[in-house]
Amino acid sequence: MYDIIIIGGGIAGVYSLYQFHKKSPHLKILLIEKESYLGGRVLTYKDKFMTVEEGAGRISGSQPLIMALIKELGLNSKLSEIESTAVFSPADGTSSTESSMGDAPKQKQRSIINALEPIYEILLDIGFGPRTLPNVGLILKLVIASKTYSKKTLQKQTLESFANKILTKEQVEYIKRSFGYYSELVIMNAYDAIKLLNELGPNNQFYSLKGGLSQILEKMEEKIAKNPNIKILKGKKVKNIIHISDNFEIYVENRTKPFHTKKCICALPKPALEKLHIFSPIKPMLNKVECGTLCRIYSKFDPDPQGKMWFKDLPKMTTDNELRMIIPYNAKTGVIMISYSDNKYADFWKNIYDKKGTSEVNKVLQEKVQETTGIKIPVPHDTHLFYWSCGVGYWGVGADSQEISKKMIQPFPNMEMYVCGENYSENGQQWIEGALETSKKVVSNLD
Repeated sequence: MYDIIIIGGGIAGVYSLYQFHKKSPHLKILLIEKESYLGGRVLTYKDKFMTVEEGAGRISGSQPLIMALIKELGLNSKLSEIESTAVFSPADGTSSTESSMGDAPKQKQRSIINALEPIYEILLDIGFGPRTLPNVGLILKLVIASKTYSKKTLQKQTLESFANKILTKEQVEYIKRSFGYYSELVIMNAYDAIKLLNELGPNNQFYSLKGGLSQILEKMEEKIAKNPNIKILKGKKVKNIIHISDNFEIYVENRTKPFHTKKCICALPKPALEKLHIFSPIKPMLNKVECGTLCRIYSKFDPDPQGKMWFKDLPKMTTDNELRMIIPYNAKTGVIMISYSDNKYADFWKNIYDKKGTSEVNKVLQEKVQETTGIKIPVPHDTHLFYWSCGVGYWGVGADSQEISKKMIQPFPNMEMYVCGENYSENGQQWIEGALETSKKVVSNLD
């Protein structure tokens, strides 16, 4: 019999375990993880050519829990500022780039606000600096306009639907083409999408971690391993949870006897919860969380005969073909995130990879990069595609994120079953911070 069993060894589960280790080291705790590693979607890939993030890629300096954890684990010196500048490069073969608010389509109807638009754009350009995505001004209009609508009204529609009420059709299409992300516009409800847009703004400072974000998990695991009361099982999938007389029986594949506990924490994303029968009664609530696909593609290139790397002077950019985002990584080592996409665009790359492999992915990458930048690039020396079927969660249309996130902490008042993970975070969905925030709430409930 364990005091607590944690199911799921992503960062929410491991952080929960780490907090118990610090606060209540005497507790007998078991963590069960189906993969052979800890971290879930926080996973760094390493080989002789590259050290890159397969899943979570950055953190925000405005997020207190992850910043404090990094400091506590002695990783502060490895934080590296990420440049927030970016341009939009239409995939029209002209290699043109747009990097000023003035490049975005204008509203034709006459009003005082629209008459002042050129001045307002100049001020924004000065405030945000050069190489700012032109859609920033349009998105800011949406944020300002949203203040005049009720929370419920915004929750009942997608951001795209709301944008159609505020902007012209041409302006909405421009946002969809130039924003980079797609799911935020077409899946997420407008209320939560606008909150997220505030987090993504160019005025926020973002960081990567030299050596990879997996180090956060490694450091926590290292500290936890010193506690003889804690056991971690990797490569074990939970197939059923049964609640009988204030006890949980947890059945794991290829093991006949269940594990027993009085308190259970499921640090699992929505699709994993849905597979467990015990969560059937809250299916309507889980349906308000939408899962979105994500895909990162990294390529390693060799320099040309003159020793120059083709993307040496290339800025971070969004584009309106299937690449969606190009993020130069390290021109010295020849590594670039040649595509970062979500939704149907992520599925496009996965489909090519599954049917025809890396060689076809490379061929299509060459075509798409030429469409976007006008540069005829060589065949990559090495390419890696990382696809996530449930990359992040999105609060869907009709979701009350405040209400659902509270209920998800302990979804059944009559049993000691707790849930955490970024999927269920009111304000930190799609961020490591969301996983830490929900984990902290669960641990506080168990104190």
